[in-house]
Amino acid sequence: TLKMIYLDGKELPDFSPEKKTYNYSLPIGTTSLPAITVDKGDEYQTVTIVEGGLNGTTRITVLAGNGSNSTQYQINFSVQQATNATLKMIYLDGNPLEGFDPNILEYNCPLPQGTTQLPIITYDQADEYQTITVRSNGLNGDYRITVRSQSGASQTYILHFSVATSDNADLKMIYLDGKPLSGFHPDTLHYIDTL
Repeated sequence: TLKMIYLDGKELPDFSPEKKTYNYSLPIGTTSLPAITVDKGDEYQTVTIVEGGLNGTTRITVLAGNGSNSTQYQINFSVQQATNATLKMIYLDGNPLEGFDPNILEYNCPLPQGTTQLPIITYDQADEYQTITVRSNGLNGDYRITVRSQSGASQTYILHFSVATSDNADLKMIYLDGKPLSGFHPDTLHYIDTL
């Protein structure tokens, strides 16, 4: 048996010479295994370490000096995954979306009358491990921003765009032979003009 197993120079938590299997969780974003070293039970042991990768099982085989007795320790490594599927902020033409809250998923976004194209839509991700996909349905439609976390959880922010339309059915003036109609008022709909 071994006296101790070390990961990057630190003692393996809960190590006991008689305990053979360990589960060890690595921080989010880990790209390589920690350095694995050991304290032998005595100087005559032969220790072989076979790494199993970031999300796999590393095996440490200890062969006693007599060449017949052996023990195998296993460390099951797994990398934690980010679970955040929210955005920090959404911007329209560089301006923060009014009333934005990471936990609110739907927004009404009226556009001024005469608008012919959507504003430029950008966002701040909550972490670098998120995958973002967008789908636009144009000026009078929904713009969807789907955020998928590293762990696979996802949610979709929906921006409901609509271009304002005019309800003004009045004229400013009516002209007869280029001259303003006498007594014209936008709210008056009937006129008598004597020729």
